[in-house]
Amino acid sequence: MPSAALRNVLSRPEGVGARDPHSAGMLEAAVDATLVCRFNDLEDVRETLTRHVEDVAAIIVEPVAHNSPGLLPRPGFLEGLRQLCHQTGTLLIFDEVITGFRHHIGGYQAVSGVMPDLTTMGKAIANGFPLAAVGGRREYMERYTTTADGDVHYGGTYNGNAAAVEAGLATIELLEDGSVHEHLFKLGDRMRTGLAEVAARVGVPAVVGGFGSLFVLCFMDGPLETYEDVLRNDDALFGRYRRELIKRGVFEMPESLGRSHIGAAHTTDDVDRSLEAAEEALRAAVDALARA
Repeated sequence: MPSAALRNVLSRPEGVGARDPHSAGMLEAAVDATLVCRFNDLEDVRETLTRHVEDVAAIIVEPVAHNSPGLLPRPGFLEGLRQLCHQTGTLLIFDEVITGFRHHIGGYQAVSGVMPDLTTMGKAIANGFPLAAVGGRREYMERYTTTADGDVHYGGTYNGNAAAVEAGLATIELLEDGSVHEHLFKLGDRMRTGLAEVAARVGVPAVVGGFGSLFVLCFMDGPLETYEDVLRNDDALFGRYRRELIKRGVFEMPESLGRSHIGAAHTTDDVDRSLEAAEEALRAAVDALARA
C-alpha cells in the first residue's frame, strides 16, 4: 500500500505532486509506493485519496514544514487531513521529529488540537542526545513486538540507552512547567518582529516566517504558505546575507531557505545583538549584489 506524503521544499519543483525519487539510491518500489501531495493544499490531498482510496495506507506529514522553510499549516488544513483519514480509514502520521518538544511538550498536535494516529519524535526530546520515540493510539502501538501479542517488529541499536533516556527524562522535567517554551516564544516573537523592521529600514521586500523559536527571513513579498511561494525567494540575496552574517559572528546555515532556531540558553541580549548584525549584514549584501 502506498502512503501519501506531503513532501516539503527538499523536493525539486517538478517533483511536487508527481513521482519524486528525491535522491539517488532510492528503490523504485519505494518511489512507486509514495504519492506526493502539496502541503497546505487540502483539495490536492482529497483528490489523491479519491483516486487511490483502496491503496493508501497512511498520510505522513510534518505539521509545520520546517525545511520549507517553516511553512505553518493554514487554518483547517490539519483538521481537514484528520477528517479525510477518518472518512477513508487511512492512518494519519505526524512527523514531529522537529516540532515535537520544540514548540510544545505535547508536540504541535497539542498546539493545533489535531490528534494523529501515530507520531515520530526525536531531536529536542533529549536536547541533542541520541533518543527518538514513536507514539500513538493504543490499538496501533500494541501491534509492536514490545507487547506479548504484537506482530510488528520493533528494534533499534540505541533502544534502552541509559544516558539518552536519562537526558530525555531531564528534558521533560525542565519543560513540564511551560517556562522554557514561554521564554522561547518571547524571544522568537522579538526576533521575527525585529527582522521585519530591519528589512523595512533597508528597503528590501521580505517576509518573516516562523513559529515559537523558529524564524526565517525570506526576501520576497508575501505570503509564505506554499511551495510555490517559497520558490519566489531571492536566493542570491539570501545566500549573500547569510554569509555576511557569519562575518559578523552570527551563524545561520548559508544554504537556500535554511531556517533557524532559538535555544533556551539564548537571551534577549543575544537576539538584539543578532538583529544589529542582521541589519549590517543585509545592507552589506544589498550593496555587494548591486556592485556585482
